[in-house]
Amino acid sequence: MKSSEKYPLQGKVEVAETVLGGYEEGKPGRSHGDKIPIVIAIEKTAVEDGIKKACTMPICDYSNLELGKLFDKYIRTC
Repeated sequence: MKSSEKYPLQGKVEVAETVLGGYEEGKPGRSHGDKIPIVIAIEKTAVEDGIKKACTMPICDYSNLELGKLFDKYIRTC
């Protein structure tokens, strides 16, 4: 599914980075190998632990520059 980008995340937004992919011999944790690094953003609801919207995108590394791409594209800042 592709976002229309018409409704950016706003309000309380939590962001985390992780990798997609399972265990790889000799590649523990966030070591790349065949794993795909991604960043995830979740817009929280007023209800405790509720999720209103979420988006994710692949990244090349965990730098501010790469993470900033998600902020620029999907999150409305005040």
